[in-house]
Parts: sequence; structure tokens; C-alpha cells
Amino acid sequence: MIYFKFLILALLIVFLANKLSKNAETIEMNSNLNAVMVGIILAFATSLPELATSITSSYLGESTLAISNLLGSNLFNLVLLSLMNIIFFKQLVNQKISFTTNKINLYVLLMYVLTYFTLICSDYKFLEVGRFSIVTILILIIYIITIRSLNYEEEVITLEKKDSKKCQKAIINFVILALIILFVSIELAITANQIILISGLTASFVGAIFIGISTSLPELTSIYTLCKSKKYDMAASSVLGSNLFNFTILFVVDLLSKMPLFSTSGSGVLILIKLGMIFSILTFLGINFKIKNRNINIIIPSLIIFIYVYMAFLGA
Repeated sequence: MIYFKFLILALLIVFLANKLSKNAETIEMNSNLNAVMVGIILAFATSLPELATSITSSYLGESTLAISNLLGSNLFNLVLLSLMNIIFFKQLVNQKISFTTNKINLYVLLMYVLTYFTLICSDYKFLEVGRFSIVTILILIIYIITIRSLNYEEEVITLEKKDSKKCQKAIINFVILALIILFVSIELAITANQIILISGLTASFVGAIFIGISTSLPELTSIYTLCKSKKYDMAASSVLGSNLFNFTILFVVDLLSKMPLFSTSGSGVLILIKLGMIFSILTFLGINFKIKNRNINIIIPSLIIFIYVYMAFLGA
């Protein structure tokens, strides 16, 4: 019964996310915001499940579950983008990626490096201020600087034909749907915690697989919708923006955790971080060096998907 409830909640998130992405498209078409900035806004909304589940997991005393949820979601997001590269090969092969989207990916990689060296450090207590980690504070600062810089760099596109009423309606619907997704995700996190108790699975495995995939369902829906509409730059910026925002949630988890955040992380979390760095580099290569030969073009996306499935099978 508990698994059925988990499935229903996950499907509900998919339905809501589909509506969310359609409203994002409407906002992009009827406002002065360009595709990348709308993608960033969409990334924030689709990351609400990760925020809700991580906060709930921390409140329940499962900090490892909260961290692995975020890292697992980041991995699955890149798997989804890789899958879309394969499915929509013909439509996306000539689509260009903006400098801003690549910059977002670079910042995501930087955050992976910061957390990686924090975890492998033999004595990371010097990276703590009381119970809080300097690294999570630094991640939050980097995120704020990144968003501010993106806002200044991106050119504003003025459309000749705009429907302000349609845009306002889409914004209202967008906010309402985002809030509903937030509350559904809280229940999803509670259900996942119950699955841990009755199944005997480790928190890192459940976080990376069960919750990581489920909370990425909004990204799945939005990426598919955008790629189908040939809005690849918006899709890529949404995925990478979501991964960037997920790292800032570590700051919230750190605030709520009863113990120093990284002191409770196991080897499973370190594996997820290593995979995240590898996937981020492969994604950069995959989205920037598209080749019209299908067999060559699908090598990198297929490699990302294969590694993910293999590691999931091993229970990493």
C-alpha cells in the first residue's frame, strides 16, 4: 500500500509539472524575458520537490537521505537531458547552446568540486563555524552571485506581439501549481521515509533512486515539453539551473541538521558526487559538440545513461 501511495504521489507531480511547463512557455512567449531566464525560473519551480523533501527529511533526522536526494536528483536530471538528446536527435542536432547555459554548468561543476574536497578532507572541522559548514554558506553565496550575473548578462528580448493578460494569467497559474507541487512533495518525502523503515534499504540508496527520481519528475515533464517544441536552450538551462539550485538546498539542510552536515555523510554520498562531476563534464561535451551523424552523436548521452543504470543496479 505504501508503494502504491508513493506511485500516486509521483504521478500527481508529473501531471502538475506538465501544466507548469506549459505556463512557463506562455510566459516566455508573452513577456520580455528570454528563454534562458525563463528556464532559470522554471528550474526553481521544478526544484521545489527537492526543497520540500530535503527539508522534511532533515526534520525527520535523515540528513543523509536529504543530501542523497539532491545529488541523486542532479544525476537523474542529466540522464533525462541525455535521453532527450537521443529521442529528439533530428530536431535538436542544429540547436545552439548559449554561453549563459554553459556558465551555469560550470558553476554546478564548481559546487561539486567544493563538496568533494570537503568530504575527502581528513579533518573538515576547520571548515565549520560552530555546527554549520562554511562550504554550504559559500555555495549559497556563489548561487546568488551567479543569478545576479546571469540577470545582467542576458539580453532582454522584446516581442512585437505580447499578450499581457495571458502572461499575467500564466504567472498566477505558475505560482499556484508550484505551491501545490511543494505540498505534494512533502508527503512524498514522508512516504519515502516510511519505505526506508519497512524495506531495510539504506537512506543513501532510497534518496538517490526513489526520491531522486521522483522529485525529478517535474524536470522530466518540462524537458520533454520544451525539447518537443525545439526550445533546447531553455530545456538545458532549466536542467542545469535546477541542479544549481539543488546545491543551495544543502544550506537549508545544514541549518536544520542536528549534527554537522558532512560528518553524517557516508561513502554512498561521495560516489554520487564523483558521478555528478563526471556527468557534468560529459553533459558539457554532449550539448556543445553535436554531430549530425546519429551513431556518433548518441555516444555521450548513451554513456551517461549506461553509467547511471549500472550504478543504480549496484545500489550505489
